[in-house]
Amino acid sequence: MKQPEYIEGPTATQNFEEGMKALFKVSKDEVVKAEKKRMGKASSRAQSVRKPRLSDKD
Repeated sequence: MKQPEYIEGPTATQNFEEGMKALFKVSKDEVVKAEKKRMGKASSRAQSVRKPRLSDKD
């Protein structure tokens, strides 16, 4: 397993600020669209993989 690389100081601040700027440039419509696409894939995959559980009650 690869060990995480920790960056400190001014470089970390610059990386954080650039990431936040990129994050806030994305419109809400794009985020909602991507979320729906992701949920559609996850739900279709979950239904095909999971087996229904039988009830323990008689």
